[in-house]
Order: sequence, then structure tokens, then C-alpha cells
Amino acid sequence: MTNSEVRGTRLHKIALTKKVHHDEKQLIVNQSANGSNPIAEGHFFSYQCDQAFALHGGNSYELMNSQVVSTAPPAVIVTLLLEGKLDFGYDDLAFKLEADQRPQGVMVNLAKAANFRRALQANVHVVKVNMMFHPHWIQTKLGLPCGMDCFLEYHKNHLNIRMTPEIIRLAGELIALPSPKSFIERMKMESLTYQLMAHICQQSEAGTIHQCHCAQTANQYGELEDMISYIETHLSDPLNLEQLAQQFSMSVSNLQRRFKQQLGMTVNLYIRQRRLEIAKQHLESGLVTITEAAYDAGYQHPSNFTIAFKKAFGQPPTAFVKL
Repeated sequence: MTNSEVRGTRLHKIALTKKVHHDEKQLIVNQSANGSNPIAEGHFFSYQCDQAFALHGGNSYELMNSQVVSTAPPAVIVTLLLEGKLDFGYDDLAFKLEADQRPQGVMVNLAKAANFRRALQANVHVVKVNMMFHPHWIQTKLGLPCGMDCFLEYHKNHLNIRMTPEIIRLAGELIALPSPKSFIERMKMESLTYQLMAHICQQSEAGTIHQCHCAQTANQYGELEDMISYIETHLSDPLNLEQLAQQFSMSVSNLQRRFKQQLGMTVNLYIRQRRLEIAKQHLESGLVTITEAAYDAGYQHPSNFTIAFKKAFGQPPTAFVKL
């Protein structure tokens, strides 16, 4: 299941995506200076449980060959594939899951942020769920020595999940749930998530925990992922083109050209959009006021923030404030 070989297929790289509604379908589209193109369609869901975990997944069809690149934060990440194929990786750790014969799954420990990539293949039907558990929350739950202690010991430790009938059933129920709006619906989604994690963590007791022995210097995916990782790590800091160019030992024009060629957008557009996305997440979680979100996103005046926010998400910040 783990594959660290160099893959020769060159794919269109995508760094920014968003979910939109179209008739009865949902679309995942890429965002670039050249416009938006759908890369997947179907039913998608996402859910954030305070500082404990985040979920996303769904039942979808991939529409074009492409590679999504981003930065994965420190977390224990569980990927469960019920149908289709998944080709993804973290830094030099790569996975190819195929559910043609039976569902497959993997759990990965990221002790620090890592470059994430996922290859999409046109006309592939994918049914999956991803669960991302925050390290601090996991640490608060540890008690007597258990298999999870060993799993958390090293960065990029990973465990091939044995997809039991119970895990498959729970994952299927989770994917089928509508977006929770009431207390009971939220409790059901969180209960299914905890049940799934309990079954998976039990396998860390008897399962084989794999350590990553990939060569750290052999990053076959180039500098783009490193640039994105650096930007993601410093989004809360002042960022300018001169600083980024110096960080990667190139001229500003060369930096802009590489970013535009590979992602179809400017560096500043990427930074602005990512800061707006983080502001949206914080507003939805009730962590900040609109004024605080505007300041954190780099806007001196909330009115300018509101204009940019509405342009990016189609609604003003007030629509996302947690009451």
C-alpha cells in the first residue's frame, strides 16, 4: 500500500479549491487567476468539532486529472476509502489505496506539518472519509501505556487499517449523514467519529506500525510544495515577495513566474485567499469577532475585509458568525 517510487505522470497542480452548489450537486472547483474549473462533483461534507477533530469526505466523481497540493498540520490523520482509488502523500511518504476488492484505510501520525498532495483521476468514483485528530486532544486522552503511545512516538508513523465490517458500517453511516444543524445531529456525527477511532486505535495494539525510512533529500515534487508549506506556516506573519524570494534563493520575478506557471495564480492571491479561508473557519468556530478576523487576515479596515470576504465566499462575514 505504501509506495515511495517516483511517479512520472505530470499533472496540473492545484493549490486552492472551494465547494460550490450547482442544482442538486456540489462541485469542488479550483481557483486560479484564469477562472474556476470543476475538479470533482457529488456529495461532500465537512465538520469541525472544537479543538478535537475535523472531518471531511463524501461520495463523488473526479472530473479531471490534477494534483492538489497543500500543507497538512500536525495531526493523527485517518483515511478510509470505501470505493474507488486514492493516490496521496505527505512529504516523501506516499500511499495508493484501491478499494476494487475491498475497502482500505490508513492512519498516519504527523508530529509536524508536512507537504500534502493528492492526485485526482478523471472518471474515478470515490467514497471516502478523512478524520484529522488534533495532537493536544489526543495527549489529553492518553492514560495507561497502549499501542497509541508507540504510534505517536515518531513522525510519519503509519498503520494499515484492517477494514472490519464494523468499521465499514460506521464509515458508511458517517458519510451518509446530512450536514449537522441541530444538537442531536452533531452528537450523532461526533459519536460515530469516536466509535470509528476507538475501533481503529485498538488495531494499534496488535497491528504493525510502519516507520518512514524514505530519503528526506529526495523530494521529487520540486520546490512548489516547500513554498506552500513555508507560506502556510507563516500566514499569521507579515509576508512579502522579497522575503519569500530570499528564503528560496531566487529573484522575485522568478518566484512569481514559477508560482504562476504551476498554480495559475500569483503569490499574493494565494496568501490573501488562504487568510480569508482561515478567517472564515475562525468565525464559524466562534473564536473571533469580525473585527478580529479582519485584522488577523491583514486588513486594517473591517469594511475592506467584508468586501474581499463576500467576493471570495459569496456571503458577508456575518453569515458565518457562530451565534
